[in-house]
Amino acid sequence: APSVRGSMFSRRASSSPHTADTARAAISRRYVSSAEESMPRSLNTLPTARGVAGVGAGRPQRRGLFQYRAMNVKERIREMVTKKDRSEKDFYWKEGVLPKLAASKAFEMCTLLTIVLNAVWIGIETDLNDSPVLNDAHPVFQAGEHFFCLFFFCEWLTRFIAFRRKADCLQEKWFIFDTGIMIPMVLETWALSLFFAILRALGGEVGLSSKMGNVTLFRLIRMLRLVRLLRIAKVLRCVPELLVVVNAMTYACRAVVMTLGLLLSVIYTTSVGFTSVTRDMEIGQKYFRSVPAAMHTLMIVGAFPDLTEILWDIVNENLMVWFGMFVYILIASLCIMNMMVGVLVEVVKSASHTEKESLDADLVRSTVLEWAGNRGWDISDPKEVALTDEDCWELMD
Repeated sequence: APSVRGSMFSRRASSSPHTADTARAAISRRYVSSAEESMPRSLNTLPTARGVAGVGAGRPQRRGLFQYRAMNVKERIREMVTKKDRSEKDFYWKEGVLPKLAASKAFEMCTLLTIVLNAVWIGIETDLNDSPVLNDAHPVFQAGEHFFCLFFFCEWLTRFIAFRRKADCLQEKWFIFDTGIMIPMVLETWALSLFFAILRALGGEVGLSSKMGNVTLFRLIRMLRLVRLLRIAKVLRCVPELLVVVNAMTYACRAVVMTLGLLLSVIYTTSVGFTSVTRDMEIGQKYFRSVPAAMHTLMIVGAFPDLTEILWDIVNENLMVWFGMFVYILIASLCIMNMMVGVLVEVVKSASHTEKESLDADLVRSTVLEWAGNRGWDISDPKEVALTDEDCWELMD
């Protein structure tokens, strides 16, 4: 149809060029409107692609803070469909025991299970192991640490040997990710244990904690084990629903940062005013003695009223712990919990929409069958009932 109409307009262009241009613009608008109506409802509310189609070309397309262009979404979907994803297994040798082992599904599932067990083990050891140095810990904890370190090192070494070209491992982000976790684990479990064993041999049977004196330093070193918890990301990769939530949080980062920037600007402006006004007052010495103290007071009172006591206790004890607590509240309370509310609302909305469509389909089916029965048709097998255009118009009337 577009080619026929285009040829018709080209024949009439010599006699009435203005009419031909007007008709072309009308058809272009009609096709663009049809294309927009055929989009999903969620995409139809986004900025239109009229500039791409030719109508309104040359106008700058402004992208809002919470909006995405429909054409960009379509292009990304087309790219995702046509793109051929290459996995780490594509770089392995095709023959050999270790390459086949590294590419097997059982090897991957065993690794994921060990990651979960290691995460549980870290929690148990954190509660029960009070020794700042692994050499002074109970033999059970030493055996557990060496077992997990040996397993993950053998798993990493098996995958590394399976590569045909060892330089290809630098192209695999998950292998680089595992390497970044493996290095601190080997250093903390084996290198430091060997180093402290040598110190013990040189210093006799004196405990390492009293020998070195700085127990806090050892505890900070042992906090390297927290890096191992990042392996949970590999488990999340196997759950598509969790990846959708994580990607949604990633896409919303810009909007969240802008909103937090606005909140901080309001808190800072208000804290300067309260600090100046209450300088000679008792409440000023208690809550607004300085601008940072005033910002902390306004933040926990206005944003986290239920956590006022614990945040004050933490900030008076350790500023780094307070910062970690604040980041956790920001992610868990403000982002994930509010996202859960949005997910529940979306689920209820989708269930309601599905139920409504089911009711509408049942109503149409019963109406058609009743109409066909009144006309004396055989409706024992509804699939055999054929309707003409005249029957459809009569049924709609």
